[in-house]
Amino acid sequence: MQQAQRLSRRSSCSRGGGGGASGAARAARTCSRRPRVVPARAATAAAANGSGGAAPPAPAQQLPPPAVLVCPGFLADHRGRECSELRAGLERHFESGRAPLPPPPALEVLPIRRSDWYPTLRGGSFGFYVSALADAVSSLAARHGRVSIVALSAAGWIARLALGDRPYEGRVYGVSPLVDTLVTLGTPYYSLEAYPFGRAPERRSGEDDAALPPDVRASSLRLSNALYPDAASLSPARLVCVCGTGVAGTSAGLGQRLAALASGRTGWRRFADEWLAAVSYEAACGRRDATGDGVTPEETAFVPGARHVLLPGVWHSPGGGGRRWYGSESVVPLWAAYLSSSSSSSSSSSSSSSSSGGGEAGGTPGGAAAGAEVSQQR
Repeated sequence: MQQAQRLSRRSSCSRGGGGGASGAARAARTCSRRPRVVPARAATAAAANGSGGAAPPAPAQQLPPPAVLVCPGFLADHRGRECSELRAGLERHFESGRAPLPPPPALEVLPIRRSDWYPTLRGGSFGFYVSALADAVSSLAARHGRVSIVALSAAGWIARLALGDRPYEGRVYGVSPLVDTLVTLGTPYYSLEAYPFGRAPERRSGEDDAALPPDVRASSLRLSNALYPDAASLSPARLVCVCGTGVAGTSAGLGQRLAALASGRTGWRRFADEWLAAVSYEAACGRRDATGDGVTPEETAFVPGARHVLLPGVWHSPGGGGRRWYGSESVVPLWAAYLSSSSSSSSSSSSSSSSSGGGEAGGTPGGAAAGAEVSQQR
């Protein structure tokens, strides 16, 4: 309990968003990156070497646990339900004594208010968020050493602009050397940003516009993909991409769905969930019948070279009826085990999964084996 009391109780948190522009060809390219699920394999007990077996490797040096910074998603407020549940889930996880990691020396949430996001709806940049994130990481690192980041939804791709060594609006933030691991939850890295309500082109300053394609000039998401196309571009920080799956959209039109609702073939909750998923998936990858976490289709959530983790039956946001989302008590351990590179390095070196060109292979650290590893197809 004394360890748990050291956790910082500062609040803030979130939801999500992210994106890219429309077009049938772009949609086809994006949807073709659909990941292939590869079940995580158990680690072998010993390695045979043809002469009776090899001696077990010496245990890796255990580094102190990193501090943890939770970053809210798009249009989220740190005082909202998502943030409160996620913070509480992490605290319970570390207090339980069953976590494969020791409690972090600090657990903080980036203080972002909902109103901070409003200028981005009118074409404003995401500089307010990038700057706040970089400052928070620097402050935590000065007090506690390494920092791991939990980024919800859009916060995942925004975080790359703070970690990377390329300028954003004329400033290089470059905090990657201070970061152990960036864990992103339901981040739509490859969203088409084809929102039903449209999207205002961004106005960013301090950049060489002549050197950027028009679509990259108009979108910080596309800029982050152009500058940081894979996990290696964020080195030395590790990148772990997590996405819920099993929430299907629907290709049925609104008229068909309303008819099903009126006839009693579907209830209000299912109607709302399917409709929101369909609209969100279409905006992100061009297909209403995609599968994901109810907001982010899984085919947009994985960066090449990162560790990829699918969580079956996990939603993007909390809801009623016992819905499991990233902050649920039973779900937090499935991704929290990745928060320290020292905890997962041994498990990834002793376990294996096939790869078709990009995703890091490996088993789930600390014995949390309820998720599934995936490898990115190209």
